[in-house]
Amino acid sequence: MVNLVCMRTIRIPSSLKWLITRRARLDGEITKLELSESTRAANARIEIEGLGQRLHKAIALDKEQQEIARQTLDALKADLIATDRLLRQHEIGIDPKIIKAVRSQDNLTFTDYGNITRLIYRFLREANGMARTATQTTAFIACHLGCSEEEVSNSDLRYRIRKRMQHLAWEGKITRVENQQGSIEGRWCLNKSQQTSVEQEIHPLDDDLASSPSTSENDQY
Repeated sequence: MVNLVCMRTIRIPSSLKWLITRRARLDGEITKLELSESTRAANARIEIEGLGQRLHKAIALDKEQQEIARQTLDALKADLIATDRLLRQHEIGIDPKIIKAVRSQDNLTFTDYGNITRLIYRFLREANGMARTATQTTAFIACHLGCSEEEVSNSDLRYRIRKRMQHLAWEGKITRVENQQGSIEGRWCLNKSQQTSVEQEIHPLDDDLASSPSTSENDQY
């Protein structure tokens, strides 16, 4: 092997110089790749551990939801059996099997607290200062939820939205506009101060307005 120190004092052939350069670059690429792979593998292990924890939580949540559903169904079926017994024992005597099932409308329950408020704010904000009625607001929200006209007409959706708008006006968050001559329905618009802050509004009482001060107001439909 030729000592590199000695090579400094002599002229290195171009072919040998190419080999030396190639060897140095290959060694550098190997070191770079090893470090990169080490970092990648460490990050992958962290991500896999996190996914494993999420998987365990998801499995536990699924089991919990299954148990809740089972207990709920058991309770409902017990109530159904008791109701059927009372129907048969009634003096008229009705066969429970001839009664058609009626399913509740899940998309009109608004179990997501604050959903009505957010959609009201969104509709009034998109109106750009123009006043809107509860009927117009209801149409917007029903469209947003994908409700059919029959579902809306058979629900208390418009009543609840009107009461919610009344309560927001009572809180000073939207403005009740003076009715025009011949108008049969109240109109509301978004306050200027609310134009930039409506996304922060989440009201926890959307599904329980019976105790709010606005529910006792004498208002126009």
